[in-house]
Amino acid sequence: MNNICPYTGLRSFTEDESIYFKGRDHQIDQLTALLEKNKFLMVTGASGEGKSSLIYAGLIPNARAGFFKAKYTNLMIIVDQFEEFFTNPENFYKEAPSQDSQIVVNLILETARIALKKNIPVYVVCTMRSDYIGQCSAFRGLPEYIGFSQFFVPRLKRKDLKQVVEEPAILSGNRIS
Repeated sequence: MNNICPYTGLRSFTEDESIYFKGRDHQIDQLTALLEKNKFLMVTGASGEGKSSLIYAGLIPNARAGFFKAKYTNLMIIVDQFEEFFTNPENFYKEAPSQDSQIVVNLILETARIALKKNIPVYVVCTMRSDYIGQCSAFRGLPEYIGFSQFFVPRLKRKDLKQVVEEPAILSGNRIS
C-alpha cells in the first residue's frame, strides 16, 4: 500500500490534492459566487493563510465541476502572488510604476471589465498578501477593482480546523485519537 501524506506543510495544495483540502467549503462557495458575479477577484490575506490553496485546491476544482454558466469558451486567468509585482525592480522607474507594468495591470483590469460588461465567461483571479494592499494605489484603476471585488481569507474557526486535521487523515486511511 502506498502511504500518502495528506498534509502539505507550508506549500500550497495543488488541484490534484484537492480531496485533502478541508475546512474551507464555505469560503470556496463565497469565492465562486463573487467571481461569477464580478468576473474579477482579488484574494487577499496574511502570509501563509491559504490564498493559493484556496484557488488551486478549491476554486479551480469547483470551476471544473461546472460552476461556470457558459458551456464553451470559459477562461480563468490566475495571477498568483500578485505582491511579487511590487517587489520586482523592473516594474518601477523612479519609484513609480513603469509603463510596461501599468500596461500589464491595464490588460488584467480591461479583460475583467469587458468580460463583465459583455457577460463573456472570462474570469480574472489574483492572490496577494494583504500587507501589499497599500502599494496597489500606485497603479491607475487597481484600487477601484480591488474595492469592487476583494475576498479577504479569514482565519479558520475551531470547527474548520478540526476538519483540516481529521478529514485528510481519515481519507488517507489513518485515524486521530
